[in-house]
Amino acid sequence: MTRTVAEKMRVKLGSRAHFVDPPATALRAIDLPDLDVVDKLAGTFDYLQCLVITQADMGATFPTLTPHLRSSGMLWLSWPKGGRLDSDLALSKVIEHER
Repeated sequence: MTRTVAEKMRVKLGSRAHFVDPPATALRAIDLPDLDVVDKLAGTFDYLQCLVITQADMGATFPTLTPHLRSSGMLWLSWPKGGRLDSDLALSKVIEHER
């Protein structure tokens, strides 16, 4: 049986979620379960997802999200791979930033 991307990411049905700049194509590809999606970043969340293009975007956005993450929650940063959209991000840069 093939698992969806959301299942692999362990996104749970009914999770309180917030998305920052989500491309619709990316959300469809993840095949998310039914979530309690909140448009405003207020309170705490089980699942946060953010699309960033540059290191500067990541540096500005990441600190605004982390205070809203429940201790058992997940924060997913997505970025264009292979330098698309003039992105200067790579996995190594994201990991370096999180330390």
